[in-house]
Amino acid sequence: RKEIIMPNKTKVATFVRVSNHTNSEQALANQKRMLDEYCQAQGYEIKDTAVMVGDKHLGYEMFLKLIDEAEEKGYEKIVIASANRVAATLEEIKAIKEHLEGKKVHIETKDGTIVLFDYADADESPEDMSFGLTIQ
Repeated sequence: RKEIIMPNKTKVATFVRVSNHTNSEQALANQKRMLDEYCQAQGYEIKDTAVMVGDKHLGYEMFLKLIDEAEEKGYEKIVIASANRVAATLEEIKAIKEHLEGKKVHIETKDGTIVLFDYADADESPEDMSFGLTIQ
């Protein structure tokens, strides 16, 4: 009898945030479903999901706490729909990047806007990528 060894799945947390209470239940469900499907397609195992309704500044504070929790629990990634779910300003992006330093947790966005974190050391966003255009 042969033993089949399955590779360990990447353990992740997801972060779901909508900005207002209007139709928030449906919007949260849609965003969560989209992230669940994305994680499944990537072969990730979702261990936790943080959900909130509120503006980006509150989301930013909650996201920093989620980074710490994910590190404590040994998760490898936090998956979000878009960078605009967690940060409203370049300063917040810089602070998130600094908060991640020395941690084993990585951030992944479904829409690819995580590249915004690559510009966190710049004084301003590159001209060809307006952060405001990606805010939903």
